[in-house]
Parts: sequence; structure tokens; C-alpha cells
Amino acid sequence: MIGRSEQGWSLAEVEYLLRIANQRLQLQGDVKTAAQALKAADQRLQELADPHFLSVREQIARDLESLKAVPSID
Repeated sequence: MIGRSEQGWSLAEVEYLLRIANQRLQLQGDVKTAAQALKAADQRLQELADPHFLSVREQIARDLESLKAVPSID
């Protein structure tokens, strides 16, 4: 689905944001930035208003809930 269309660019951005979230969390333990990246990815998917991506948005919501459970480190 990733092509040169507007939707293609948005999906590429979503993929990038999901990768950023994963890397920040896995490599640096940066929960705050990971959550921000997930929220931004979800926003892009919401803007597409395509029901095909509902399962992805649901998984993002579950991941955000999991991140809320992570204790914050000073």
C-alpha cells in the first residue's frame, strides 16, 4: 500500500514512528518518547480514516496502556 499517494506517505510515516517508538524503548528505555511516537502514529492512522487499520490502532492503544504501567525513573 505504500506508494506515491498521500496515503502511502502517511503509512510510511506511521511505519517510521512505530520503529522510532520501538527503538527508543528497546535501546534506550525512553518510555516518554516511545509513547509520544505511538500517539503520533495513531493520530496519522486516525486521519486516514481507513477501517483496514483498526487492528493496528487497537494494538497501539494496548501498547500505550502497557507503557503507562512502566514505573517512571528519575
